[in-house]
Amino acid sequence: MKRHAIIAVAICLVLFGNIQSVGTFGLQAVSSTDTESNELEQSTPAETGSASSLRTNMVRNGGFEEESGYGGEGQWYRGGSIYRQTDFDYTDDVSNGTYSCRMRAEGAEYWGSYSYLHKAYYAHDMGYLGEGSMLNLSYNIIQNPDLAQGATVYTDFSFYNGSTYYLYYYLSSSTPPNANNSNRGYYQFNTTTFGDWNLFSRNITADFEAAIGPITTDLEIRYYYFRITSVSHASGTNEVLLDDVHLRNSTGHEYIEDGGFESGNGAAWYDSSNSDKGYYSHSTQNTEGDYAANLTVKASRSGVSAYTEVYHTFNRRSGYYPLGPDTLTVQFDWLYEDVSGGGTNQYGRYELEFDNDTFSGTIYWYLGIDQDQVPSWNSSGSSYANYHVAAPGFGERGVWNHFEIDLYQVALDFNITQVNFNQGEFTVE
Repeated sequence: MKRHAIIAVAICLVLFGNIQSVGTFGLQAVSSTDTESNELEQSTPAETGSASSLRTNMVRNGGFEEESGYGGEGQWYRGGSIYRQTDFDYTDDVSNGTYSCRMRAEGAEYWGSYSYLHKAYYAHDMGYLGEGSMLNLSYNIIQNPDLAQGATVYTDFSFYNGSTYYLYYYLSSSTPPNANNSNRGYYQFNTTTFGDWNLFSRNITADFEAAIGPITTDLEIRYYYFRITSVSHASGTNEVLLDDVHLRNSTGHEYIEDGGFESGNGAAWYDSSNSDKGYYSHSTQNTEGDYAANLTVKASRSGVSAYTEVYHTFNRRSGYYPLGPDTLTVQFDWLYEDVSGGGTNQYGRYELEFDNDTFSGTIYWYLGIDQDQVPSWNSSGSSYANYHVAAPGFGERGVWNHFEIDLYQVALDFNITQVNFNQGEFTVE
């Protein structure tokens, strides 16, 4: 079977190191720098004429020296896009006709992935589950390298008659299915060969009655899904081909439009949107200590996006409020790179969220954009404000820059006084 080469058409890279949010004891609440405690402490105001105030870094692991133990007050969380792909015009391997549907999913370092197709039905166009309703389909599991770790291939239905019921068929799974109950039924048919077409045929009426109970005359089929999943830290791509999907009642009426995918565009199906991976890693390219945070995204196909992010958050009631000049600052070192001609909408930015009981918003400082032009998406109203601005050093590539802002001055410049700053985030897309 032929394989398609994957070509990188867009890539962004941002490195962050030595992140600091510096506050002054005596003027506000600050978080403990003890790594065993994430509680917030209220300081005592400094007396007039006293020695200079003590300053502390309120962001734990601001230099990204720790690899594990993330999460909690003032610590870093990670997020990002996953790799999933659905091709409705696949021609390299088909069961029948010209096209099949190829589905692919591969988990990233810290989160799994999935891909699905589905049909949605309602009483006016689907009718009710009657006797002898049959599901037939052809599938080819090209590979499922993380089967033993929990990656799966399965198809399922949901039904409704005032209550909701589910019927699952596992075609590739290392975990025994859950026990049947009054609302859910499970069947397991583990495929032991890869790269071969298999015919799957089930009487879903009989399976429903055997697993859940007798059908009622008002039992509707609401949804039909075909799904694949992948695990975090995946060793490879879960890849499946699907063709000739048919759902027929006892009179032979067909309820699956374009089940053979011969349209080549999948317009009759709903599917999970395609996306590529976002990557997070430690980097020894840094300005202080041993490491920096490396945030990288790669879009391997035109029209497909990817993102990754790291962020720290504080409880809203214990966010940080700048009471005067130089009482609350944000500092970090950063390096930005993108690919010239690699596609639009490549960027790296720092986001700072703020709010109070009646007002909220975000300021976005752009470190770099492929087109070197900050979006003009500023918006504000009586209860919100969002601003997009260029960071000092914006547009410089391949060199380290230092970012430092006084949040008291930021609050004045954007007229957002009397708000708490409660979350900082780095995003690359």
